Amino acid sequence: MPKSREIHLVQRPSGAPKPADFALVEREVADAADREVLVENLYMSVDPAMRPRLTAGQALDEAMMGGALGRVGSRSTRASRSATWSPTGWASGNTSPQTARA
Repeated sequence: MPKSREIHLVQRPSGAPKPADFALVEREVADAADREVLVENLYMSVDPAMRPRLTAGQALDEAMMGGALGRVGSRSTRASRSATWSPTGWASGNTSPQTARA
């Protein structure tokens, strides 16, 4: 089973965000099921537009959401509808900043 590294918001920032507001969490990810792809995210968007999510809308102790570009590691017979992917092995979509995503 592949492993994923995710950035979690563990507490709401007071003032400027600091490293203690976040945690790097490692977990196992299931292999790609029917109609899914497993993507290794290589580039993840971290920008000022994410700031409102830190105060509302982002659940604590869950992977943060954002844009990502990754490489298709494995796939089943069809691609997921939530991402744009190509047979060359690249995928983009709105996902959480983690190193593996099904």
